[in-house]
Amino acid sequence: MRYIVGSVLVLLLIVFACKKDDGKVVATYKGGKITMKELDLGINSMPPNLKARYATPEGKKLFLEQMIDKKLILKKAEDEKLDQDPQMLQQIDEYRANLLRNRILQEITSKKVEITDADVKNYYETHPEEFNQPEKVCFNRIQNKDRKQVEAALKKLRSKKIAFIEAVKEYSDDPVTKMRGGDLGCVAKGQRPDLPEEVFSLAQDAISNVLSVMGHYQIIHVKGRVPAQKVNLESSSQGIRQRIINVKRRESYENFLKELKASSDIKIYSEALGLEEKTPENK
Repeated sequence: MRYIVGSVLVLLLIVFACKKDDGKVVATYKGGKITMKELDLGINSMPPNLKARYATPEGKKLFLEQMIDKKLILKKAEDEKLDQDPQMLQQIDEYRANLLRNRILQEITSKKVEITDADVKNYYETHPEEFNQPEKVCFNRIQNKDRKQVEAALKKLRSKKIAFIEAVKEYSDDPVTKMRGGDLGCVAKGQRPDLPEEVFSLAQDAISNVLSVMGHYQIIHVKGRVPAQKVNLESSSQGIRQRIINVKRRESYENFLKELKASSDIKIYSEALGLEEKTPENK
């Protein structure tokens, strides 16, 4: 029995000590103080990767010094009555309003959304355009601001005196594609404004004439094609789930706003805005 009573007393002492530590002053400055509770709250509000930095006594001291800096700057601003400046008060009100709005919107849009496999399949079947990938053409390019340089390259290519990759090294002034032997990758029609539509109809291994595009002259070589294809349901399912979640969250927001407006007795006074009041006759 004595052991139990002793254990309870020890526990009470620990609890009392912890509570006392919460209000324990860890720093003072002219006009204020910082308690252990305030320090711990500040550290615990940090992201996990930063929070670990302040876990040690040295880390706590560093965080405390940063808190003191902030407190001193805040006190200086208050001493100069910046908190009474009309423009500052307006900014504070706007910031507070944004925080509150974001909080309630977060509560509305963060509610768990249940998505079934049937929902995913239905979306996939009713939105075929989202999963049809158009044909892509793979290009190499020689590009130069000097038309004569590009014409010289084309002449050598037509007479087969030089391979395309060698012509890129000798004549192209585009540093990005030049490092890749002129490779532009594989793109679908309309994806790149620097590729004229006509080059997409060139035959395999064909070389275009000299083209003038966006202040440059270029020669395009077709090195391959990727046929049009449809992405299958399995590889699309994760993206579809996220799309459905986004749609449902947007619907939740719109329904919330609709109900809020319906219960708020909104009146807009057009005349006060200098607008003509609409009547049944002039609607």
